[in-house]
Amino acid sequence: AASDVYKRQYYYKDNLYVISDDGDIVRVSTDGHKKEIVVKNVFQPTDLVGQCLTFSGNYVYAYNMNEHFVTEGVYTEKITRCNLTDGSKDVIYEYKGEKSAICALKSYGNQLFFVIQVYEKVENDDAELWTRNSKGLYGYNEDSGEIGKILDGNIVAVSYTHLTLPTT
Repeated sequence: AASDVYKRQYYYKDNLYVISDDGDIVRVSTDGHKKEIVVKNVFQPTDLVGQCLTFSGNYVYAYNMNEHFVTEGVYTEKITRCNLTDGSKDVIYEYKGEKSAICALKSYGNQLFFVIQVYEKVENDDAELWTRNSKGLYGYNEDSGEIGKILDGNIVAVSYTHLTLPTT
């Protein structure tokens, strides 16, 4: 049964969207009188940390930004595109790695941008230190479905209001 406990709230196109404890995306009217599950089972109920949504057009993109940063082992991080009209969903991107996450997913026009981050041990004789480094900035074109790396190297911060890309 769906719970009434929600971790995050998002406002998009005159509605609130929340993630239920069951991992469903729920649309709620702003007065709270109407509530409906729009996409079922987007997240596993055990994925309680770092669940994020990014909206674009008729879709919401779901990802978990830090579930496996400090977990031992290799995991597959993914971005799932969910249709807000019919509830369908499909994975558009996967990254397999140890202590990694998809972060900072943003929508701009028909493009999505995101960063792959990894949690890496820093060599130090005095203490065990860890740092987050990125594998670069990636882009996804919603029209063509193409995805690829835009910038290589460690991306520390991204201001999407100042990012200019070719329109080809």
